[in-house]
Amino acid sequence: MLKQLFLKLILFAVIGTLIAEEKADYMQPNRRKTLLVLSSKGGGGHIAASLTLKKLLEKEFDIHVIYPIDQLRIWGIPSGEQFYNSMLQSGWTRSMNFIVRYLAPRLFSSRENKVENIIDSSIDCFEPDLVISLIPFINYPASEAARKRQIPYLLVTTDNDLRNWVLGLEKLKHPDFQVTIGSDLTTSRELLLKKNVPEAAIKTIGLPLRPEFTLGKDEKKGEEESLTTDMQFSSTFYHRP
Repeated sequence: MLKQLFLKLILFAVIGTLIAEEKADYMQPNRRKTLLVLSSKGGGGHIAASLTLKKLLEKEFDIHVIYPIDQLRIWGIPSGEQFYNSMLQSGWTRSMNFIVRYLAPRLFSSRENKVENIIDSSIDCFEPDLVISLIPFINYPASEAARKRQIPYLLVTTDNDLRNWVLGLEKLKHPDFQVTIGSDLTTSRELLLKKNVPEAAIKTIGLPLRPEFTLGKDEKKGEEESLTTDMQFSSTFYHRP
């Protein structure tokens, strides 16, 4: 699948440039690079995305997937994601959507230090060369944990509505933060720009980690026609200033 190949090229570009800038004096030349992937057990999409990412890259990188939201205690409950899944299974979709839209941002905003500590502990444990987030709500404190360790941070979105993904990003300080988006929409690129995410840090690549992204043979021709544009972008990203 060409779009998945394109995502692979982007990840190689991030590692090949940012790690070289940050850790050139410390890296052993033949050591396999390590990726720390932030995923979620809430719903099925994030798990599917992390499995897809692992399948794409596990031959070249050591990959460790963690579930920081699952580790975060909210109101004394060790796993808010289990509560989320239970409500969805019980058909309380509208109630859950209300909680996710209005209550969850406040809960996560008040727990930024705890989230940062969770990511920092995982960085201690796995010593990653790149942190990749596939989840909403926690990207500001997670990026802070990476920034303080001089580790690049890549946010790979799996949705075109990024209202929950940009929580706190108006405070973004990480100089090596990149985000990929599905389309140039008011709820994606424009929203990131309003949060003061640098335009150069936003890359439109589609949503290659969505489970339904698998292409049939009859769709490959159109993908091949766009590969030249994709490769031109990959070259630009690799040689970014």
